[in-house]
Amino acid sequence: MPTAARRHSATTSRPRKSASDRGYDRPWRNLREAMKEQQSLCEDCLKQGRPTPADEWHHITPIVVNPALRLDPSNVVALCIDCHHKRHDSTQ
Repeated sequence: MPTAARRHSATTSRPRKSASDRGYDRPWRNLREAMKEQQSLCEDCLKQGRPTPADEWHHITPIVVNPALRLDPSNVVALCIDCHHKRHDSTQ
């Protein structure tokens, strides 16, 4: 049985920053849109022979770890929601 994906808790002591404050601003949205045109399938699923539409674009090295890679296309991978959750679950 699949487990529920981890979500940010509404009970944390600090309010979550806005998407823009976390680095997901207009330049990021422009990069994501350009990448959608280049890669519309989940790269992890493709490696397993399952062509699945990509829903999200994931930073391989998180923005908080290296902000300089935020807009580097080589640091972004197209993923479906399930694979995106798997990647985040494996880092926690």
